[in-house]
Amino acid sequence: MDDLTKQLLEEIRKPLRAEKEIAANEVIDDAVRRLKSNSPVDTGKLRNSWVRTDIDPRTGLAYVENSTDYVELVNGGTSNIAPRRFIEQSLLSLPDTEINGKLYEET
Repeated sequence: MDDLTKQLLEEIRKPLRAEKEIAANEVIDDAVRRLKSNSPVDTGKLRNSWVRTDIDPRTGLAYVENSTDYVELVNGGTSNIAPRRFIEQSLLSLPDTEINGKLYEET
């Protein structure tokens, strides 16, 4: 491929990458909104602790995280408390979204 062709292809790809990133950011922001909306509230700390990372340009991945040390207990339940599964409900309700891999990791 000559230099002119490469340059033209790059000019075509730029707006496509930008549109793809905008769409991905909209889905991630929607996920955060749904997680916050569906988070059970006692003090509000769990709900207010949902944050997202920027999309990594190398991998195309972004993460939605909650820094509370009890989010897994609230979501998954304990021997005394029924699981709420609000994380799964929130993410599976996203339109046209497929979830690959783990829904959450233990830290």
